[in-house]
Amino acid sequence: MKDAPHPAGANCSLGSNPGAPASCRLRALRANLVLPQFCICLRPCRLSGPLFLMMACACLLFSITPVFAEDAMVEAQKVFKQFSEMERAFDPAVAELFAPNAVVKDVRVYQDGQTKTITWSGTDYKQVLRAGLPVAKIRNDLNTYSAIAYSREGANVRIKGSRHNTLKKYSGPFELVVAPVTANGRTSWKIIEEFTQSEP
Repeated sequence: MKDAPHPAGANCSLGSNPGAPASCRLRALRANLVLPQFCICLRPCRLSGPLFLMMACACLLFSITPVFAEDAMVEAQKVFKQFSEMERAFDPAVAELFAPNAVVKDVRVYQDGQTKTITWSGTDYKQVLRAGLPVAKIRNDLNTYSAIAYSREGANVRIKGSRHNTLKKYSGPFELVVAPVTANGRTSWKIIEEFTQSEP
């Protein structure tokens, strides 16, 4: 049996009118491709199998990808919030935010203009933090952060900003890269890179 012609002014929403003619449903599906957030309402209908599958897959691809991107930004903001708050509290548990295979670099700038780059692995830097934060607490050696910006790099998120040391009164660039890391069957967001600039 052929589908009835599309009535003038008829509602072409797949969700609200699943019994509409195929021509109407196809028109609604095309509209959903423009606004992919509504594509989740797709369900089997009288469109031909291959055509429906192709259009549904394309629709879901465009609707799901922005969600993943948004989730990554949210997770990165959570990690940075934990990092800055725990550091400000001189909490050695901040070390757990670093992945074991993280790369941590600090460029030390001397008064004569010379520089020296010190690099740690994530495992070694965890030990540095656990040993150094109690000493920093006694000296009130505190860092504050400003001008924080987030940018996507594939599945990872890079965090850039400025770091100010309140004890030695200097400021310098600061970067973190956070990423989903799986260990023991569990995935969590960790710091996989840190870059800082400091003065001795």
